[in-house]
Amino acid sequence: MTLREKVRHCEQRYRADEERQLTDEERRRADEKTIHFLQCQLEDRLMRMRFLSTFKRDHLPGEYDITHADRECIEVGNRLAYGANPVRDADFYLQGQCTDLNTFKALYGLDPLSVRRLSESSQYPVGS
Repeated sequence: MTLREKVRHCEQRYRADEERQLTDEERRRADEKTIHFLQCQLEDRLMRMRFLSTFKRDHLPGEYDITHADRECIEVGNRLAYGANPVRDADFYLQGQCTDLNTFKALYGLDPLSVRRLSESSQYPVGS
């Protein structure tokens, strides 16, 4: 094998390795989007259950007994509704659904893009 052929062979292997890495990165991003979508669906479901349980508690106290499951729905829903979630909140700003950056910065001390970058960093994981 000539030197030129060896170089060509190495370049082909390098390109193949590079494509494999891109594929892995793309797969990781797709997985992250799927996880994010499922988290949003779960949180939405929990918030709806909280709404229904709260309505039953506040508006139908004599007709239905509030159950332990209702209390749990309300408690979990309240944590979701009133708890801070910098990563999820950053998504609203990065997707253009919220534009008042001063509110985000006052609440979390960082801009949304910085929060997103930190959440993607293995060195500084930010819970979502």
